[in-house]
Parts: sequence; C-alpha cells; structure tokens
Amino acid sequence: IALTTKILIAQAERELEQGPERKTLLAERHLLAGEFDAVLKLQSPNVSPRLAAIIAWAQLMQGVKLSTRATVASDEESFAIFEQAIEKYRAAVGAKADFSEALNNWGLALSRQAGLKTAVDSDRLFALSYEKFAAALAVKSDSYVLNNWGLALSRQAKMKAGFEADRLYAECGEKFVAGLVYRPDSHEILYNWANAFAAQATTKKGAEADGLFSHADARYAAAIVLKPNKYEALTNWGSMLLNYAKTKAGPEAKALVNLAVQKCAAAVAQKTDSYEARVNFGYALFKQALMNGRADADSLFTQADEQYAAALTINPSLHEALYGWGNLFAEQATVKVGSEADRCFAKAEEKYGAAIAIKHDYHEAFCNWGIALSNQAISKSNAEADRLFVLAKEKYAVALEAKPDYPELLNNTVRLGRDQGGL
Repeated sequence: IALTTKILIAQAERELEQGPERKTLLAERHLLAGEFDAVLKLQSPNVSPRLAAIIAWAQLMQGVKLSTRATVASDEESFAIFEQAIEKYRAAVGAKADFSEALNNWGLALSRQAGLKTAVDSDRLFALSYEKFAAALAVKSDSYVLNNWGLALSRQAKMKAGFEADRLYAECGEKFVAGLVYRPDSHEILYNWANAFAAQATTKKGAEADGLFSHADARYAAAIVLKPNKYEALTNWGSMLLNYAKTKAGPEAKALVNLAVQKCAAAVAQKTDSYEARVNFGYALFKQALMNGRADADSLFTQADEQYAAALTINPSLHEALYGWGNLFAEQATVKVGSEADRCFAKAEEKYGAAIAIKHDYHEAFCNWGIALSNQAISKSNAEADRLFVLAKEKYAVALEAKPDYPELLNNTVRLGRDQGGL
C-alpha cells in the first residue's frame, strides 16, 4: 500500500508540473528558496490569482531587503534605496490589491524616507505613509500596522514644535492604544510609546514634563516585564532618566542619574556588543561623575572612558561616541591642574578632531572644542593664552558657519570676548 501511495503521489506531481499549474508550483518553489528574481520571471498576462499572490510576495520580499539596506546607508543613499523599495511594494499591491503586508511596508518605507534629513517634502511623504497604513487596516485589523503608524506619527512629531507636535504625539498615542487592544502583550508597542512620551517630555516644563516622563517610565517598565532582555528599552530608559534629571536639582537630580546608570549598566549586561548601549552607559557615568566628589569622580570618569573606548571598538566610525568622549576629557581637564590638565585637554581635542573627521559639519563638536580651548587658555598666560584664544575663535567661527542660530555658540562667543578682556 505504501509503495502504491508513493507511485500515485509521484504521478500526481508529474501531472501538476506538466499541467496548467506548472508555473504556480515552480513559483512556489522559487519563493520558498528565496529566489525572488526567478519568481518574477514567471510573470505573464492573465496569470492565475494564486500565481499573482506568489509574485506579489516575491515583490514584497525584495522590497523588504531593499528597506533593510536603506536603514544602514547614508542619508543620501538611503533615500534612493527606499525609493527602489517603494517601487517593489507598489508592484506587489499591483499584483494583489488587498495585500495588507505590502501596504504596511510601503507606509513604513515612506515614513522612514520622510524622516531623513535629505527629504525636502517630508510632510507629503508622511501623509502618503498614513494613507498606506489606513489602506492596510481597511484590509484587516493589525497591531503591527498600528504600531508602525504610531512610530511614523512620533517621527513626524519630533520634526515639529508647539501645538502641531502635540497633536501628532496625541495621534501617535491613539495608534499605540489601538494596537495594544489587539496585542496587549506587545513589548514593541509599549517600548515605542515610551520613546514617544520621553521625546515629548523634553519639549515641556514643570508638571507637564513630569507627567510625560512618568508615562514614559511606566511603559519602559511594562516593556521590560514582558521582555526582560530588551536592552533597547533599558538603554532608552536610562537616557530618559538623564533627560529627566536635567529638569531637577540637588538630591532629586542625583537620584535620577543614579537610576539612569543602573538601567544603562543593565542594558550593557544584556547586550555587550551594542555600541549604543555602551555610549549611553558612558554618558550616564560621565553625568554621575559630575555630581560626585572629586575622589569618586575620578573612578567614574575612568569607567566612562572604558565604555566610550568599547563602543568605538565595536563601531570605529561612531562620531557621537567620539564627541561624548571628547566632552568627558574636556570636563575632566577642568578639575585637574598643570600637566595633568593639559593631557586631558589634548585628549579632548584629539576626540573632537576625530569626530569632525567623520562628520565635517559637526557644529556641536566645533563649539565644544572651542570651549575646551578657551578653558585651557584661561589657565595659561601671555603668548600661550593668546594662541589658545585664537584657536578657540577659529573653532567657534567654523561652528557658526555650520549652524548660525546655535544658541550655545552665540553664548560662548560672547564669553570668549569677556575672557579676553573685551565686551
């Protein structure tokens, strides 16, 4: 009986392969093997609905691969790669009009494209992305679509200010709430919602900021309960607490910084090869050092130094880490004297220079380099002080050229004049 069954199955497979469904079977095999180009070669007019669906999936998967490439490319390259991905999603929907997965990814690609610095018409792209998310939800209710729509609204809110930003953040929250109705145990939605609250909180003051920071805190905690090893939530939780600490003073600020260090340390413990977690941990330790006495500060500065070094071992082109590392040495120099202070200033200049070599218009690095040089000049006299003040002016000038309306630059340019006996 078993032999007869095998013979009949083999005969049926041959008949299928030689019959009208031959292309469909071949397309399925190519799709499962990840041979998407081979699937698309089977396109022809008036294909069966089943083959059309397979072709649509191949188009979708090609789009996803392109979108993944776009997320790690430079802004200039990313925009063009997202455009290619969007064409794939458009083709997928053309082959299968009710393809919610393609519509969702199409919306996600548009929103990411809109968030790029090179996007000149971001509002239009965001609006188009919302149309795609709405179309996907019209096909079927899906928490993943709602999550992506909430993320897009949050991304747009960060590019706005005032009432418009608040309106977008409110809509973003509505999408996350709706997503949690379908998937109450979604740590992704809770994490993204926490990030949105944390971002909005930095734009507010007083009780309003306190409330938003509290909402973010609760959602990071809930996300960690659902997924204890979610290191991204831990490191962003730490960053949120550091921002919250900036709005406080005294013991309250110190307590928040200490909590931030705990969260960042836990993130690094969960994911030792995450350069983001290492950078955030280094920054948290740096802030903790500033709030402690000199004896404790030296130890914390050393620990922060180790985290920045580790982050750059993982990703040597991380200009943010070099900038943070430069700030660390520049601050440490202000509590040192003599050759020890000069060594720290030299280290700071080295890190700022390396950051600028990667990001040539890094106005924050130019500005802080100027501050470091002027601080060092104050500790000198005569010709050496004059030389350092001149160098500081040069750094401020470059920074002002890159960012003419940067308040920190304007303040420090005035301060530089005063330090030299002017203004």
